[in-house]
Amino acid sequence: MKSVLCIDCGASSTKWSWQTSDGSIKSGKAAHITGHIFDEAEWVRVTSILQLIKSEVGVLDEVVIGVTGLDGTGEISKSLHSLLKSVFMTESISLMNDMELAYSAFFAPGEGVLVYAGTGSVAASIDKQGSFHRSGGWGYLIADEGGGFWIGQQALRHVTNQLNSGALDWSDPLTSMTMTKANAKDWDGLRTFVYSGTRQAVASLAPEVAIAKSQGSATAERILRESGKHLAALALTLQERLGTSKFIAMGGVFMIDKVIFESLAEELHQGIELVDSDIPLVWIKKNN
Repeated sequence: MKSVLCIDCGASSTKWSWQTSDGSIKSGKAAHITGHIFDEAEWVRVTSILQLIKSEVGVLDEVVIGVTGLDGTGEISKSLHSLLKSVFMTESISLMNDMELAYSAFFAPGEGVLVYAGTGSVAASIDKQGSFHRSGGWGYLIADEGGGFWIGQQALRHVTNQLNSGALDWSDPLTSMTMTKANAKDWDGLRTFVYSGTRQAVASLAPEVAIAKSQGSATAERILRESGKHLAALALTLQERLGTSKFIAMGGVFMIDKVIFESLAEELHQGIELVDSDIPLVWIKKNN
């Protein structure tokens, strides 16, 4: 049996599973890695994370890795491929977008559409010829509607719309939950939270939207339902291109509140399965 390491690199964290040559499996987590490696400092950080993972595993026959935001034909992909070979000391490196990895963990080529919503959002598929297709996944500065960043952004827009009107309504659950999470009393504090943080800071507001909904905020419920509608639109766009009929949904956004998945399913008008699985572990068990 081969010694295989599967790594799933997301915007919030990196997960990995290692199948040893005797068939046993070890799993772990590390800091996030994305395909947005645009300066030397980020290359140093990514290298240190990969080296940390290498210290947790033994001799490898193969490494399979999916990286969020990675363009498989670009210079970053080529440089990352070389780095992976040097760190893990194997020539057998399969580097791909994280959605290609996730799809191959749950579907055969041409079988269906995977709707993923974490910090960002995307619908993904691999056709019978092995080509990767997606709808969405363009990043939080351009799109990612329905993902955690988008949900947090809508909460912030709700608050700033009140500021536009002259004052915050602290009796409003969505406003109070957003400002409390940001540890802010005014725009100055909110601005510090948003602009001194990362996209994860904005995405961290998404669970607060669900809490606000539970406290009676109609605006919060509308935001969560719109999240599901945006995700459904991605899935249907891809279905129209490829003609697939099977759907799976996964990602941390669906754990925030059940109304997001319910809204997604209603918009699709057909069956969709919600899965909460460790992608590297599922991939290892399916492919070895």
